[in-house]
Amino acid sequence: MSKTEDEILEELETAMASMFPRLQANDPLTLHYILNRALAQTMATLYTDLEAVVDQVDVLQATGDDLEHLVSAHLLERELGEYATGYITFRRNTPPLEDITVPVGTKCRAGSLFFTTTVAGTMTAGDVTVSVAATCDTRGLAGNVAAYTITEIYSDLPAFDTCENPLAFSGGTEDEDDESLRQRYIDIVTLPGLATPAMLTRRLEDVEGVSEALVVNHGAGDVQVIVDYSGGYTDDSDDIIEELETCLAAGCQGRGCHAAVATVGGNIEPVIDPISLTSADTAGGHLWLRPLEPVLTEDTFDIDYRNVGGMTQTVTATVPAGTPRGRMVEVDLGDPAERAVLVPDKAFTGAYGYDVLIGMGEAGFLYEIPSDVTITVNLTLVATDTPETDLDDNIQASIEAWLGDYVIGEQVEWSDIRTAAVMAYAAATTPTEKHQLQGNERPFIGIDRITSLYVSGGGSSMSMDGEIIVLECDQIARAGDVFVTVL
Repeated sequence: MSKTEDEILEELETAMASMFPRLQANDPLTLHYILNRALAQTMATLYTDLEAVVDQVDVLQATGDDLEHLVSAHLLERELGEYATGYITFRRNTPPLEDITVPVGTKCRAGSLFFTTTVAGTMTAGDVTVSVAATCDTRGLAGNVAAYTITEIYSDLPAFDTCENPLAFSGGTEDEDDESLRQRYIDIVTLPGLATPAMLTRRLEDVEGVSEALVVNHGAGDVQVIVDYSGGYTDDSDDIIEELETCLAAGCQGRGCHAAVATVGGNIEPVIDPISLTSADTAGGHLWLRPLEPVLTEDTFDIDYRNVGGMTQTVTATVPAGTPRGRMVEVDLGDPAERAVLVPDKAFTGAYGYDVLIGMGEAGFLYEIPSDVTITVNLTLVATDTPETDLDDNIQASIEAWLGDYVIGEQVEWSDIRTAAVMAYAAATTPTEKHQLQGNERPFIGIDRITSLYVSGGGSSMSMDGEIIVLECDQIARAGDVFVTVL
C-alpha cells in the first residue's frame, strides 16, 4: 500500500530535523514546511502511480483490460455472456385482409434495452397476432426481462399497432468476471496440464449443478469419476461429459463402476469392492461392455443386472464384429429410463472376455452418481439442573450440520458424532472448511453425561469410540433422522 501525503511529510520533517536540529518549527507558513509539503504531494502522486502500474502487470491484482492482456499470453480470453432470447407478439387492432410480415431485424424496446427479431413472422389474413423469436441486443442478465415489459415497436412497422412479450426472456448471462478469468489463468500455470485428477476435479466442480467431485485413478488408464450432481442419473449431463472429454488424456477412460468380469468358459463374476467386501454397485447408470480382446465376430449373450427398483432383469447383449479391445459398447436395457445398479453372478456364454461397467455418460467418458448412505442418530443424555435453553434442539442442529458436511467417500466415525453432540458445530461455508473444527466451537451447557449414542447407516451400526461405518469411494453419507432425548 502506498504512503499518504501526510506520512511522507512526517518522514521529511523528521529527516530535516535530524540534519538541521535548529529547524524544529513546522509552522505551515515556514518555507521549509511549504517545500516539504510540495515534495510530499509529488511523492504521494508518484507512489499512487507506481502502485497502479504494479497492479497492471500483476495478474493477481490486475482488472479489466489489463487482466485480459496479461492472460492472453496463455491464449486465454474472457468468456463472453449470452444474449437473452424469447418471443415477441405483434398485434393489430383489426385483422388484415392479406398476409403481412414482421421482417427479420425488427427492433422493439423495453426501457433502454432493444430486442431484435431473429426470424421473419407472418400474420395471416384474418388473424390479429403473430409471435416472433427475438434476442436482446445487449448481453447479460439485464436482457432477462419480465413478461409484458417489451411494449414499444421501435422499427418503422406501420402495419402493426402494438407488441408485447407474454413470457419472460431468459438465457442472458454476464461476461466472465475478473476473479473467474484470474482463476482459470492460475489453474493453467500452476497445474501440469488438464489431465490431472486435481484439474479434472476443479473443472467438474465448476459445472452447474455439481456440488462435489471425486476422481480416483485405478491405473492402466482407468479413472473412476464420482460426481454429486443435482440431475442425478435421470439423464446424461452434456457439461460433465464435455469436461471428461477435455481433461482425460489419450489412452485414459472414465470407466464408471467396474461391476463384473465376464470370462470365456466361466461366469460373469461380480467385482468385489475392496472396502466393503461386497459386490461392486452404484447409484444407477447405463450398462456397458468393454472387450478384453478384439471381437472378431459378432458376440451375443444374456446378462443379468439389478435395477434401481431392486428387480433383477435379463437382457441380451450384442457386441458388433470388429470391436477393438477397450472400446465400450452400451447394452440396450429396453427402456431409455432404465438404470442398472449391480451385475450378479451368471454363467457366461459369450465368445470373448469383457469388463462389465455401469455409468452415466458416453463410451470412454463414464461417471457415477454417489450412492446415498443415510445416517440415523439416537442420542440419550442426562442434563444438569440448569441446562441451556432448547438444549435438545441445539444438539440436534449441531449433529445434523455435521452429517450434512460429509464428502464423497468419507468414513463416518462414532467419535465425530459424539463431538458434534457436545460442541456446537455449524455447517461449513466453503468445501475446505467441512469437518474442520475452528477452535472456537461453543460447548453445550447443561450436559451431565451421555448415556447412549447409537449411530446406524448402510447396514452397519456403532455405539462406542473407535467404531466406523465404512463407505466405498462412490458413496456419500447423508443426514437422516436425529433423535435427541434429554433425561
